[in-house]
Amino acid sequence: MLYGSLKLDGGAMFGAVPKAIWAKTNLADDLNRIDLKMRGLLIRKPADSSEPGRNILVDCGVGSHWNSHFKEIFGVDLAQTSVTSGLMRQGLEPEDITDVILTHLHFDHAGGLSRLSEPNNPESKRVAMFPNARVYLQRRNWENAHEPNEKERASYRRESFEIYDDSSGLGKNLKLLDTSKEEVLFHGLSVEISNGHTLGLQIIRIQDENRSLVYPADLIPTISHIRPTYIAAYDCQPLLAIAEKKKLLSRAVEENTIVVYEHCPKVSAGTIVRDVKGNFQHGKEELL
Repeated sequence: MLYGSLKLDGGAMFGAVPKAIWAKTNLADDLNRIDLKMRGLLIRKPADSSEPGRNILVDCGVGSHWNSHFKEIFGVDLAQTSVTSGLMRQGLEPEDITDVILTHLHFDHAGGLSRLSEPNNPESKRVAMFPNARVYLQRRNWENAHEPNEKERASYRRESFEIYDDSSGLGKNLKLLDTSKEEVLFHGLSVEISNGHTLGLQIIRIQDENRSLVYPADLIPTISHIRPTYIAAYDCQPLLAIAEKKKLLSRAVEENTIVVYEHCPKVSAGTIVRDVKGNFQHGKEELL
């Protein structure tokens, strides 16, 4: 499900990779920004004997509560697709979402947690976009977002998530996890941890008896980032990010896993294969 689009600096998205290489497949505008999507997952679990039905959202995009200066800098475009329009196409309202699983609290992944109580009044109060949902996040990421390092300070925007700071109010809907390896949240849905991009990023894994799907968020944001050394300047621990990518991609090849690319403007998901030299490559495209 698409939550809109934005633009980020191409050099920042590809780190040490020269523009002469990444620009061949990622066209930059006159401000050196490349087009990116914000793509999440809507998981609809029917009721069964063990639990009631659930509407689960993975990440929620940048949101609409930003001022015009912010939207201009990051090229935020919600005209064609957004969380609310995507839910409407599925016959749902934000109030129907029972659970929100956040990979991390960077503004383009968690900004959609809140909205303005008066959409046309930027001074109005921020309220919950999903008032009936339990929000799942790693405790380490929650703490990191409240005391970010200098490198990440611009990415963790308190106005996105501060409505959940009050433990007697919305905070009661916040479920902070302390996952060490892999933790099952619902039948067939688990989270595992990555720390290369930012501390406590949750990778989402969904599996049934036939196939598996993994949502690595900013660890592999586009198909261009399948190459382990194509890492963003945003990554706080680049060598760790490379190691984590190799581990995830190796498992994806072995298990024929569908990998979802949260920010890719061209391909939503696909399998991973190795070429004759053993390098990871995009395999068969999958439509979500």
